[in-house]
Amino acid sequence: MSRHDPYDSTSVAAVAFAGCALLIALTGCAQLTDLVEKRHEERFDTYAQAADGWVGVEMPSWIPDDATHLHNVATTDESQSLIRVTSDSELPDVCSPAERSGMPALTVDWAPTEDWTVEDWPDEVALCGDYEVVPYEDGWIGWFRATAPGQTPS
Repeated sequence: MSRHDPYDSTSVAAVAFAGCALLIALTGCAQLTDLVEKRHEERFDTYAQAADGWVGVEMPSWIPDDATHLHNVATTDESQSLIRVTSDSELPDVCSPAERSGMPALTVDWAPTEDWTVEDWPDEVALCGDYEVVPYEDGWIGWFRATAPGQTPS
């Protein structure tokens, strides 16, 4: 009669596979991807829901009160973020015209980050605190990119 070695390569592989399957089942594929990529992504139907559930730093003041379909993706250290909102409102007075100094670094399917080239991004933006904001479809897209280690939007 042979003894079963619990540490043979087949057993270890089976346990690892089962652990991965359990992690995916518990967290979902999107959340697992977010963990691996060290980012978080949230979606809110209304401004009120976003104000109550915003993750990371404070919700940016440039987002209009009538905003709907709010999307936010940011690195877990908040050094980069990308926000899209639907709104008929103009941007608030905290924003001023400026030359674009950067582009979003994060890519998502709800923003033009994968489709637009450098030439597609406007040269002029609204500088809203630490965010660069541009009109997009039926609302706004804003992004933040840290320029120093540990920097987050204020």
